[in-house]
Amino acid sequence: MTTTSPSSQRVGRPQTSVNNLQRVSRRRRPNLAIFFGLFLGLSVLLLLTGITAVQLRFANRVFAGVRVAGVDLSELTRDQAAARLQEQLTPYQGPTILLRFGEQAWPLAGSDLGVQIDARASAERAYQLGRKASPLAALLEQWQLVRAGANLAPTLTIGEAQVTDLLHRIAQAIDRPAHDATVTIQGLQVVTTASQVGRHTNLQATWAAVQAQLARGESGTVDVTVQEVLPTVDDVEAVAAQARRWLHTPLRLSYAGDTANDEAPQQFAIDPVQLASWLRIAPQPAAAGGITLTLQVDEAALQRYAEDLAARLARPTTDARLHFDPETGRLRVASPSQIGRALDVAETVTRTLVALRSGGAEVDLPLQVVKPAVDMRDLDQMGIRELVASGTTTFKGSSAARIANIRHGAEQFEGVVVPPNGIFSFNRIVGDVSAANGYEDSLVIWGDRTAVGIGGGICQVSTTVFRAAFWGGMPIVERWAHGYVVNWYGEPGMDATIFTPSVDFRFRNDTGAYLLIQPDLDLQQGRLTFNFYGAKPNRTVERIGPEITNVRKPEPPLYQLDPTLAPGARKQVDWAVDGRDVVVTRVIKQGDQVLRQDKFVSKYQPWRAVYLVGPTPAPGG
Repeated sequence: MTTTSPSSQRVGRPQTSVNNLQRVSRRRRPNLAIFFGLFLGLSVLLLLTGITAVQLRFANRVFAGVRVAGVDLSELTRDQAAARLQEQLTPYQGPTILLRFGEQAWPLAGSDLGVQIDARASAERAYQLGRKASPLAALLEQWQLVRAGANLAPTLTIGEAQVTDLLHRIAQAIDRPAHDATVTIQGLQVVTTASQVGRHTNLQATWAAVQAQLARGESGTVDVTVQEVLPTVDDVEAVAAQARRWLHTPLRLSYAGDTANDEAPQQFAIDPVQLASWLRIAPQPAAAGGITLTLQVDEAALQRYAEDLAARLARPTTDARLHFDPETGRLRVASPSQIGRALDVAETVTRTLVALRSGGAEVDLPLQVVKPAVDMRDLDQMGIRELVASGTTTFKGSSAARIANIRHGAEQFEGVVVPPNGIFSFNRIVGDVSAANGYEDSLVIWGDRTAVGIGGGICQVSTTVFRAAFWGGMPIVERWAHGYVVNWYGEPGMDATIFTPSVDFRFRNDTGAYLLIQPDLDLQQGRLTFNFYGAKPNRTVERIGPEITNVRKPEPPLYQLDPTLAPGARKQVDWAVDGRDVVVTRVIKQGDQVLRQDKFVSKYQPWRAVYLVGPTPAPGG
């Protein structure tokens, strides 16, 4: 048998009580959890039930607390809400907007803007409150409606045409163009006008600000959006000052004179009024953008002024005329040469512009000395020492008037000198063949007949010069044959006609030295010779021809009534000549070597006889 001590027994009894208490506690804990779970479940159920009840209550209806422009739309369907808004907000006065620019203001009521409420759109916006896509966000928004409600600004429609017209009228009161600064020259006065900054109303930005204020549903002030328009030309004082300086600074053009020719200095002043007429204010792109005005001179007008000045200052050159004595070989001056003077027009324009732009008051005129082509100071260098070539024609039997014209024409060439490589022009030397210049009436070729005209016989001179140039081997630049074969000139193909100023005879002096032309007129023998003196080239000249082809007989004689003749009288004034084509060939040689061949082609027309007849004698006379 087991023995248990008292102490053991005492300790054992309390242990049993503790265990019992633990068992009771474990039985109570499940009961509390079940109670709390039931409470929480019931609460959620009630909340969900409440939420569901709210959602069902406001299905297709506006949530409570929603107003549009103060009109309560709680629990109304969208159609009901739209109807209520249409009823209570029509007509819609809306907020008043004050458009402002500076000291100007324009109050705009809703009627001014054509504002009307869009009841359907406003009701739709009211209905959408509390109906966000996220359930939690929707509940939060619904809670906010319960707590504070919401008052929406109505959705409005605006009369666009009415607003556009209104804003354009306001813009007309604000807008102004930008004005460029200007400079004008009026007589001797320089007049300036200041620039003006322009204004331009930005209608689009202004309208956007007005719409934003309307969307807030509140009256308020909207500043008109206005942009500055800057002028392209702002500062003109510099160019104006330059113009004033030019107009009030006398500009003198000076010529120092020529002491060698006993010429005094000369000075010319540009008249300020004339200078003012030349000035132009011209726009130029500025480096920093915009436009700058520059003062410019009408260079064409200045050029014309310089050309007029050049004509006043010009002194033409005069070539010396010489005489050569073939017996002594002495060359002397028959008439002196004269140094010429010419103003460099382009340089004058340049110097004048430089003076104006630099503020100068003096312009030295660039006068140039012009040396004559034949200068009497150069006799020793001319190389005139021998006969180069001669040409001769005969005129014996000519009328006194024709002989007078030949003599007068030949005299014009006394002592004429052609420089090396220079072009001889018959017409330039002989001048105008007219009665004023000493020529008489004689027979000339006029159209298709021979007639009395001024200067008949001058072609005797041109033909003689041609023959000298031919035999001298000079290149012929221009030569024309007569219309028909003229008996005065011998065999055809060696004549040269002229008709001032259009039909000329010209040749080039290719001898390398100066060429002196010296006519020799023998009135007794009826012979004219032109001698060319200079330095004879190492060449010879041969002639082949004339070769005659295409001979054509003239038409029958022509009889013309001349009342001045006696009845039955007859006078021949033109003689029949066959037409023909003639070729003369000139061969230029150096020893046996042919240097050049020239062909001179002449096409002569047939020329019929012409008779003048008196009136028919009266019967029985």
